[in-house]
Amino acid sequence: MTIETILFDHGNVLSRNSGPAEKEIAKKFKDDYGLDLDLDSVKTAMKEALKGFTEGHVDETQFWEKFAKLVKPRIEKPIDRLLWMELGVESDHLSEFDEEALHIVYGLIRKGKRLGVASNIIKPLAAINRAKKRYLPFEKDLVFLSCELGISKIHPEFFSVVCKKGRLNPRTTLFIDNVPEYVEIARSVGLEGISFDAGVEDYLVLNDRLKKYELDVNFSDIRLGDTGDITS
Repeated sequence: MTIETILFDHGNVLSRNSGPAEKEIAKKFKDDYGLDLDLDSVKTAMKEALKGFTEGHVDETQFWEKFAKLVKPRIEKPIDRLLWMELGVESDHLSEFDEEALHIVYGLIRKGKRLGVASNIIKPLAAINRAKKRYLPFEKDLVFLSCELGISKIHPEFFSVVCKKGRLNPRTTLFIDNVPEYVEIARSVGLEGISFDAGVEDYLVLNDRLKKYELDVNFSDIRLGDTGDITS
């Protein structure tokens, strides 16, 4: 069956990074609080504390309260700042769409395909992306963010909700993500899936994988303006 809709993950698919991570957080606490946090414990604490935050079930204050208890050394002083927004602004370049990714996006638009985003993301970073108008190339009704849906991609129900809200036929919908587990979960609901990690793979690899669905694009046919919009 012909693919009609393509849903992209954001971090490590549309961009070559996934936004602020353990290194940026450790540096923030070193610069602002003079704390030397163990990098491995930052990663572990983030993973655990983000669970509810990514799905919008806890706010930022609750996230940092949990993080402070889990990280080593434990943070005793209350974190009373919206550090995620600060981190997001300071590390915003990590979330910028890669130009080669945009070539694929606009190439698919030229083919008449519907495009959307399906991303696990917290509210502060989602707010920055919306303010930067990063989701403009995608259909407004096909931007699915975990913090707004109240569920993340680790749950098959995420993709059921996406298909229902977007009025998508799973069999004609392709999902692209850097996490193979999420791709398999999408497939279990009936979607087609491609695993691709822009952090370690070239976009030509993604374009080659799109050939299976006759969705590969010709990069030389597309020129982007200074704003990332298509100019031809």
